Amino acid sequence: MARRAGLAAAAAALFFAADARAQASEPAPTPTPSGPSIHLIAANPSEVPAPVPLDADTIAPSSATAKARPPAGPAKERSTEFVAAPIPMSNPTIGTGLGVVAALLFPLKKSDTVSPPAVLGVGGFYTDSHSYTVGAAMKAYMAEDHWRLLFGGATGQIHYDLFLPGVGPGGTPPSIPISQDVSGLQGEVLRRVSGTLFVGAKYNYAHTNLKIDPADADSPAVPPERDFFVTTASLGPRLQSDSRDSTFYPLRGALFDLRADFYEPAFGGNRTFQSYKASVEGFFSEGDRGVLAGRLSACNVRGDAPVYALCLFGLQGDLRGYSVGRYLDRSMFAAQAEYRLRLPEDLGFFGKFGFVAFGGVGEVAPTFGDMNSENLLPSGGVGIRFLLAKENHINFRIDYAWGKSGSKGLYVGVGEAF
Repeated sequence: MARRAGLAAAAAALFFAADARAQASEPAPTPTPSGPSIHLIAANPSEVPAPVPLDADTIAPSSATAKARPPAGPAKERSTEFVAAPIPMSNPTIGTGLGVVAALLFPLKKSDTVSPPAVLGVGGFYTDSHSYTVGAAMKAYMAEDHWRLLFGGATGQIHYDLFLPGVGPGGTPPSIPISQDVSGLQGEVLRRVSGTLFVGAKYNYAHTNLKIDPADADSPAVPPERDFFVTTASLGPRLQSDSRDSTFYPLRGALFDLRADFYEPAFGGNRTFQSYKASVEGFFSEGDRGVLAGRLSACNVRGDAPVYALCLFGLQGDLRGYSVGRYLDRSMFAAQAEYRLRLPEDLGFFGKFGFVAFGGVGEVAPTFGDMNSENLLPSGGVGIRFLLAKENHINFRIDYAWGKSGSKGLYVGVGEAF
């Protein structure tokens, strides 16, 4: 499918991704861009099946520390934190513009010293191509973190180039300019059943409208006509095990997430398909200031899915350095590791800075059995961090990443990639 601009947010702020897909039926040299595109990427996976992912879980992601029991000793009074930032954008896909993100972190109940603070996030962007998105979401933790509730929605209009899908690394397929309107909402309820294990359900709803110039109607890059006006709605289970000591900047622990979304007309949509996603993240402290983080993820889509609901390589934290959606298919895996180093606090202002180095590999294919070493997509990069909110350790991040065949990008956002 296409280059795609994505709306989402990390640390209760919105991020956006706008990028191209380039694949061809015959190998051909891929021109090297003159400079890296800028991506504003969310920390958590986007789930709404549309060229613009509108995921409430990334507009208001998990916050602060989440422990199963109250801490020993006197309880520390929770405070309220506000995070806001204008983020310049310059991207050959959607043009030049400005994004604005804002988040409020606050305790729902001061006597509850176990639940992380609630997160309310809003944000949006506008570019000179007349592309825009706006959204808002809230995530709440209640009853000593035994219940986690998430609600949110977003809408936008994106102008970008749509590329022909279905081909591995190398080559530049035909493309067409396209305008895409999308709006969506989400709701999720999770209940702690034992220790770090949460079980619940998630509902997704999205409406997508694609428009092309009639002069491009004969292009092979034009998607199926039935994919132009699509309403998708799903309801499915979600299982999560979370032993991280913090969900903004974990020093230790692990997160396992498994979800199955069943898209059916009975839930409010007009297409029938299934989407399965799983991921596991681990965090290990290295001394007082270093953290080694790792992430494995997999995706599989079955049934009558629109082209933009397939597994999208390079989305969110799943391997930076590739245009979001340049490679897509029904199956995908990605594996990566990142080392994070914070400077000593006694350096004063300079103690707010940190640095990261990361690398990984992944692949997309029609099935997992079709994957092979020849089509692996490597990724690597470095980044810098600046501390925005001390209590919940929320960073402003800038990452430069590169991939195969000259792919590269500059990623700007709030919060870690994963």
